[in-house]
This record gives sequence, structure tokens and C-alpha cells, in this order.
Amino acid sequence: MKFDVTHLNLKDLLRALVANAKPKGFGEKIYEDSIDRGENVQSVSEEEMAVFFSEFDAMTEGMCRIVDYYKGMPIKLDLTKNDNGQIIASSTSYDVAHGAFEYLKTLLTYFVLDEIIIIDRSTHHSVDFGQDISHQEHARFLKTFVEEATRVAYEFGYYWKLDPLHRCYESFRI
Repeated sequence: MKFDVTHLNLKDLLRALVANAKPKGFGEKIYEDSIDRGENVQSVSEEEMAVFFSEFDAMTEGMCRIVDYYKGMPIKLDLTKNDNGQIIASSTSYDVAHGAFEYLKTLLTYFVLDEIIIIDRSTHHSVDFGQDISHQEHARFLKTFVEEATRVAYEFGYYWKLDPLHRCYESFRI
């Protein structure tokens, strides 16, 4: 899926993705070593943020991968800056690494529903619902939540508005 994140705090977006991520493959060793060194693996420092966003902040338009891996966890935060000021994030790489709809689940957990602007609800065909039964149920629920969104006009065209009264919404709030 693609989200318009123009009005989100991008540092908070990165922090949320890191907090929800899990180490994968060889990253598990990097993650464990980071913990052994006493590093906070669930948060990103302001100094790291400055480095991660430096290239993106300097761009006037184009796509940039802000973070690929963070301390062994695949984050894969890809942002596109359009010449009209719109900033778009793709969930595909994060969802491939962590499971179907994990990006959306993270947004629902850390942001206000009105801040979540879905501009493309298509999902990558290779995104797996995962083996965990609980995760499969959540992913199917979120898929239905997105499919039942309403198309609404806004400053950059149209987006899919999620219904705050939908049966799915309350189950993903903190």
C-alpha cells in the first residue's frame, strides 16, 4: 500500500516502525550484539535521525530509502517526495519483512486514525499472511478494514478513509 505521510511527523513514523520491528536472519546476531553493548534497540536517537533524514531533507523530489536495517531489524522505510510537496511512503518492503499489513497495524497503533491517508490500497502479491494463526486473523481483519474504506477527495487527489466505527479499529488502539 501507499500512504500520504506529508502531515505526519516522519521521525515519529520511523520510531513507530522500529518499535514494531523484529530482527530477521543474520540481523538477529546484530540485534543481540547491540543489546549486549547496552544500546537501546527499540528507539532511534536524534543524532541517528539527523543522519537518516539528511539526504531526504536535502531533496526537492524523488525517492529515498531512509533506513534499510536498524540494529538487525529490517525497516525499509522508503519515502518519495513529489514536486508539489506531497510525501508518500510505501508499505511493501516493511510488510514483506514483517508480515501482511504490519505497516498499517503500526500506523493504527501509533497515530490518530485521521492522520492515516491511504492513497493506494493495493498490496504486494508476495506479502504472506504469516504462519502464526493470530497474525493471519489480524491480517485478514485489516485487509477487510482497508477494503471497506471510503474514497474521499483531499488536497492531492483522492485517498481511502478508514472508518473509525469499523469493528476492526478499536482492536488496534493502545
